[in-house]
Amino acid sequence: ILMKKITFDELLAVSFFLIGHLAAIYVMIFSPEHPERTFFGGVMFLGISIFILIYCLFSDIKMITLGLVIVCSIGFVISFIPAYQDISLSYYQTENQYKAIEKAQQQNPKNATVQILTPQKSKYNATNGVIGLAKEPWQIMNRWESKFFGVNQISGYYQDQK
Repeated sequence: ILMKKITFDELLAVSFFLIGHLAAIYVMIFSPEHPERTFFGGVMFLGISIFILIYCLFSDIKMITLGLVIVCSIGFVISFIPAYQDISLSYYQTENQYKAIEKAQQQNPKNATVQILTPQKSKYNATNGVIGLAKEPWQIMNRWESKFFGVNQISGYYQDQK
């Protein structure tokens, strides 16, 4: 019964995505460090292969397929919203930092004061665990970025302190 519903092309597609899933897991096993956001690719490959099989087996029964899609979509949105909000906030704050530094490039003396990023809440945020700009201009990232952008110094402030 199973082979009557699944064609060779569909089986080939499932095999392709399963190999992708196993390759992603294999790479993460031998990687010295892997933040949680790197699991996304492997999980997506596994999810696609499972959904291909579910669609092939239950495509005749429209209500089961529709219900499964709705439940999975709601689950994805619920799990994605906090990470999206955190990533958007970091992006907005980083963009404002660059604008402040670019503005300081036009001034004399070339001193930039930027808002320090708020701590990340999501482990899926790319800036989680990364050294960022600090309050004092002598900190390593402040010195490096001031040299990179060609300004005298960069100092930071916390959102509620300016």
